[in-house]
Amino acid sequence: MFVDYVACDANILKELLREGHRVLSQMPLKSALTLNDVTGTFFDQESVHLLKETTVANDPYVKRGAVIGISGLQSLIYDAVQAFSKRKIPHFSTKKEALDWLVQD
Repeated sequence: MFVDYVACDANILKELLREGHRVLSQMPLKSALTLNDVTGTFFDQESVHLLKETTVANDPYVKRGAVIGISGLQSLIYDAVQAFSKRKIPHFSTKKEALDWLVQD
């Protein structure tokens, strides 16, 4: 499942997070491979909180997840989400690197 958050504002981000969870929650447990592109995405306090919550809620459905597009202050949000969710979601510089990692055994 590829989720394109590129250049989203906080309101669109929240809508996409909710819809992403709705889709994932209909999948078999530990079946989904997810790739999230957050290039240029704007986060506010409420969207960060929702991101943390949905990362936890999505965990049962995700076999492996990755992120691309993290830069600058987004690194702090990335670290906070991983700490809160207790998930290790690696970030990659390119989509190809992330996809290669997602499909490895």
